[in-house]
Amino acid sequence: MKNKHFWIILAGIAFLLLSACKKEEDDSDPLVLEITYSFLDEHTVHFEHNDVGEGVPYWDFGNGEVGHDDEATVVYPLAGTYMVILTMTSEAGTLKDTVNVTITSSNPDLIELTAEEVMLCGGSDSLNGKTWVWAEGVAQHMMVAQYDPWVWWWGSAPYEKEPFNMYDDRMIFKAVNHEFRLVNNDSTYVNVDYLGDFGITGTGDMTVYYDLSTAEFSWELDQRGGGLYLILSNGGFMSYYDGISEYRVEILNDNELTVSTLNDNVFWQYKFMRLGFDHPDAVDPEEPPVNENLSPATNIDQLVDDFETDAEILWLFQAENGGGSGDDEAENPDRSGIDTSYTVYKYVKGGFAYSNANIELGFDIDLNTHNRVSMKVYFPSSNSYTAGETGLKPKASVKLQRWEELSPWVNQAEVINEEVPLDEWTELIFDYTTISIPSNRMSGYFDKIVIQFGDEGHTENGNFYFDDFTFLPAE
Repeated sequence: MKNKHFWIILAGIAFLLLSACKKEEDDSDPLVLEITYSFLDEHTVHFEHNDVGEGVPYWDFGNGEVGHDDEATVVYPLAGTYMVILTMTSEAGTLKDTVNVTITSSNPDLIELTAEEVMLCGGSDSLNGKTWVWAEGVAQHMMVAQYDPWVWWWGSAPYEKEPFNMYDDRMIFKAVNHEFRLVNNDSTYVNVDYLGDFGITGTGDMTVYYDLSTAEFSWELDQRGGGLYLILSNGGFMSYYDGISEYRVEILNDNELTVSTLNDNVFWQYKFMRLGFDHPDAVDPEEPPVNENLSPATNIDQLVDDFETDAEILWLFQAENGGGSGDDEAENPDRSGIDTSYTVYKYVKGGFAYSNANIELGFDIDLNTHNRVSMKVYFPSSNSYTAGETGLKPKASVKLQRWEELSPWVNQAEVINEEVPLDEWTELIFDYTTISIPSNRMSGYFDKIVIQFGDEGHTENGNFYFDDFTFLPAE
């Protein structure tokens, strides 16, 4: 009996121990990761974390720097609040903690840069960064060749790419967080092989609309294999879009930056210079040719035409190979309703797919003060209007463009009136407040007005009329 009591007592003790262990395990608090930090001086912060077991730490110090050690000392040269994130990954899972560290003053001298980085971004003395532009006046500022075996293919003449909106691009490199900005005024010159990235096709390089106002890029210089490389993050590029964000640096000094790319044995080289630098190899640009097609109007209030009294407008008609015509002294086809005048403008759409009547101006339109076009139109039912995607349509559009551009339709602003009534004079208003126009084009940009009837992109013929054209002031 003694042995039996002994084993009963021993079993009870074991049960109590197991129950205590299980309760302790069940009642234990989950692991919590915690960052601790201390200031070594007003710009230097030391970071640690509590020991939560074995794991791989990943620090994001909020200033572009990262780390993988349990402890780290970080220098913050500039004032601001930095969100520091620590992520600890182990077999048990992932833990995370976040703290905000506030630096109350700036000391740009603490920004550590190599000599090459200083030449690229201007150093800590240039907190707004250093701006580079195309060396547009230098021969072969763009050059392409076959790399192996070497065969030179083409090099640009000075100012050759002026029509493609490339030379007004600004490439800004900053020391702070190695920020890179490309200011492209919403248009980018694109290599023909990469037009598909923008959802378009073409047979040659093209200027396309590309809004970079919210783009976030950064830069770094990497010394490897005996060469220096410029690397741009998030698909950043040096003005000309060729699908590449990594460039070999051929020349870098205070005033000149030459980079190259190599892709599928095609070698490209681009020459840039510091904004404001008077490049010794640049030639003076030729005087632009005088545009003899400019209307006499000197301000937007003069853009009024009833086609019966003298006007300050020179009407042009674009049509190739007899594909249409314009007549600003045509007889009114129906002197009734809202238009009983004798003379109107007759718009004959011929076989040219993009025929239009237009006005080229010697001044820029300010859409802040004048933002609507008004005209009366007459669309005869005798035209053969076509259903479907292509063909003649009872449709009117007025486009604002810049006549100096080689591809003015890329950055145009267009307002369309669909389903214009037939066989009666109708007043149409084209209101530019109803469409999205980049702020940098609201004034100082548009200087051409294009009128298009019957839709574009087809070769069907049609006769149309308009009268009492005017550019209305903003309401």
